Amino acid sequence: MENRKISLHQPNFLPWLGFFDKMAKSDVFVIFDDVQFPRGKTYTSRTRIVNGEPRWLTVPIKKKSRMLKINETEIDNTQAWAEKHWRAIEATYQKAPVWGKPNPYFKDIGPFFKVLYEIPEDSLLQLNMKFIIFIKNLFKIDTPIEYSSSVGNSELQGLDRIIDIVKSLGGDTYITGNGVGSQRYVEPERFAAEGIKLEYQKFKHPVYYQRGWDDFVPGASSIDALFNEGRKAAGLIA
Repeated sequence: MENRKISLHQPNFLPWLGFFDKMAKSDVFVIFDDVQFPRGKTYTSRTRIVNGEPRWLTVPIKKKSRMLKINETEIDNTQAWAEKHWRAIEATYQKAPVWGKPNPYFKDIGPFFKVLYEIPEDSLLQLNMKFIIFIKNLFKIDTPIEYSSSVGNSELQGLDRIIDIVKSLGGDTYITGNGVGSQRYVEPERFAAEGIKLEYQKFKHPVYYQRGWDDFVPGASSIDALFNEGRKAAGLIA
């Protein structure tokens, strides 16, 4: 297939709009699930909502003596993290003070998220994908999802791994993000030598109504857009 676009991304927890923008621009979106779980603070296990100021929602991870891959990472369900998350989400989005009545977007979409939170998961990958697929459908994105653990040669690393995945999926174009992490694996000459075109995502964060905050805060979870704009938030991405 000519101009078959492939992109890769780690399975973030309740990702921001840029994650879904990249997915929408791709012919195949690959979840990088068999790479090492990131050290330190990571969007793989946390996200932000905005209630006057940004607030972090973090999924607790079981401590291990060795570094695990993302698809091996387990959630510490001895902590009541899901209930705390949902209380914070309700407190932030349930009311719509500027309308003087309950937020209709929360009433419409909120119950589905509540059910997803109530279904227990031990695997961080399974938890994240549950939300990613649900939001993907709300945004009406039909891009198929593959998992890196099931594509190509898993023994390769870094740029070699990315190129192998793109080729294994019949891609001739690789979409890369604008972040520092993405740029670490961008060597234009190497992609050109492999016959793969580079396409930069160039995501420009849309500004939308954000309750309780005069200055717009970009980079929040996509649920911030969904609960502030409703299903029409799908129009905020590609």
